[in-house]
Amino acid sequence: QPVAAPAAPSAAAPPAAPAAPPAAWTSGAAFPELGEGWRLLSRRREVLVEGKATTRVIKCYIDPRGKRYSSLKQAKAAAGVEPDRFGLLDSFAAIAAAAAASAAAD
Repeated sequence: QPVAAPAAPSAAAPPAAPAAPPAAWTSGAAFPELGEGWRLLSRRREVLVEGKATTRVIKCYIDPRGKRYSSLKQAKAAAGVEPDRFGLLDSFAAIAAAAAASAAAD
């Protein structure tokens, strides 16, 4: 029996446009708080919070060898930097330096 020719393409809706690519990461800015060679990448991401669209900043820490860490806590552990749970170590260091400078001036 003869084989039927393939059907002509129908005039269906055009294919959907491809989804937008994910937001690009920023170029790797130096992040000296973790040591020499560390970089910080960031990008904005839209998320739903309680049903409302909002924007969050996603951060990625890169060590000098190129390994990525998704949190500052992980990056500090890898860098051997003491975690500062409440962000107070810098404040205490500044207070101690001011007190030492004041004592030296006396």
